[in-house]
Amino acid sequence: GGLAALRVADLDKRVAAAVAVAAPADVTDLVQTMTPFAPSAAEGLVQFMGGRPAEIADRYQEMSLINCAPRLRLPVLLVHGSADMRVPPEQAHRLHGALLKAGNQQVNLELIPGMGHFLEVGTLGYQFDQVVDLATTWLRKTLN
Repeated sequence: GGLAALRVADLDKRVAAAVAVAAPADVTDLVQTMTPFAPSAAEGLVQFMGGRPAEIADRYQEMSLINCAPRLRLPVLLVHGSADMRVPPEQAHRLHGALLKAGNQQVNLELIPGMGHFLEVGTLGYQFDQVVDLATTWLRKTLN
């Protein structure tokens, strides 16, 4: 979802602001990072992409958000769980840094302590309401 949200924001200029949950900054890096500890998840990503990074490097570059960061000039809220094992929080920090470096001063990063990729926090359950409240509050403030 987070990758798709920012790709749409990059491609469709009607989008005025974007909220991205657990967005990967660099898909090549993500596959390489996931392979040792979550090989089936990495393989699922490879299948989704249509091949391995070495086979279709251009596609991976196109899908990596750090490469479209210079074009993302709209307000962006990045929401990420600090315990995300599918897309590690380092990806969020990297994307946040790329957006700032590209000159987007309207980017916010919200790390939710203990939250995983599917918005779960251990035995406390899913944090859907917290994420929705965070996003809607930010959108109201950002879009007036």
